[in-house]
Amino acid sequence: MENIEPEIVKALPPSVVEKAYGDILSPSGRQVGRLSEDLVKALRFIIAPIQLLASYQDRLETFLRRTVEKVSEESRREADAEVAGPILEKLKFLELDTDIAEMFSNLLASSIDKETHSSVQPSFPIVLSQISHQEAILLHKLFPSGIRLSRNQQHRIETIAKILDFSPESLPGYLSHLASLGLLYPGYARVLKKKQMDLKLNQVNSIHFTPYGLVFMACCLRKDIPKQEIASAPILGTNPFRAGIPPRPKKT
Repeated sequence: MENIEPEIVKALPPSVVEKAYGDILSPSGRQVGRLSEDLVKALRFIIAPIQLLASYQDRLETFLRRTVEKVSEESRREADAEVAGPILEKLKFLELDTDIAEMFSNLLASSIDKETHSSVQPSFPIVLSQISHQEAILLHKLFPSGIRLSRNQQHRIETIAKILDFSPESLPGYLSHLASLGLLYPGYARVLKKKQMDLKLNQVNSIHFTPYGLVFMACCLRKDIPKQEIASAPILGTNPFRAGIPPRPKKT
């Protein structure tokens, strides 16, 4: 863990790059200098995540101390490499004062807790690494019961967005992504149009956690799951577009 600071951080500090281009004095050189100023600004964005790598050891120590303190000494067990490995790898490019970092910490704590480690699946760190900050906020707001509108409410996606304090333009994208990860399950209202089911985005009248999503969130938040939520959670594999729609009668 020693000397983990990359050489590129030492070789390309922004002040040195700025000085190198500031020494160009010719008329043509001044034009290059103006272009180089933009390049220097771009380099700062490239170097920024590498500077996070340079402080990885300090952040790792802080992260691990915070995580271990969440589990009593008598309840601790050895972490599974397939869970701890991806989490520590992700930490290289993760700020500690974020909701996502706290979810990673809770997930790792759940994996070293004798009472909860059996619930942690190896896919959980991979799924969590694909979730954005805004999606994490959305999951927090929905956990554990999701949301369900009454049948007579109109403009459903706009109503759900208002309740959750999200933009109606961005919410569908977040929901779609979280559903693709197997965490959420949309329920659709039954609407008849020209004797056919006309299912559209605005007909979403409920959002539920899948059983997988409930366990995932419980591990990432260090919370218990109400038994009634597990019992009522929809099982993936059922067509979400037919959620709440009774099966067609068999022909006789």
